Amino acid sequence: MRVLGINAYTHDAGVALIDDGQVVFALEEERLNREPKTTAFPVGGIHELRTRFNIDLDSIDQIGIPWHPPSLVRSGVKLVFGQFPPAFRLLSRKASPTSNVAAWLRFLRASLYVVRSFRTEERSF
Repeated sequence: MRVLGINAYTHDAGVALIDDGQVVFALEEERLNREPKTTAFPVGGIHELRTRFNIDLDSIDQIGIPWHPPSLVRSGVKLVFGQFPPAFRLLSRKASPTSNVAAWLRFLRASLYVVRSFRTEERSF
């Protein structure tokens, strides 16, 4: 079983591949984009993985991410409606790098970025 691990939008973004229980590839995106503690989606890491192992998305059995989308939505809704109207400040990117509406939408779209990363030669979105 091949498991692709993706960490994005929080510090130390990166990608890892586990094949039959063994870590065969792990790379932090900062090694490629030269941004310490980068929060970028690991497009470069996925590109490097594809290049080294010549794999496509169909050869991946599971994809692991460090968040649970339904819980993320539930937490966001509770936060916004539980602290209304001050919660409007969460609409600003300055609220927090990982606790604003734009960040939550990126988390929810992560699966689309995984698919795009495997279908394109581009190294950034």
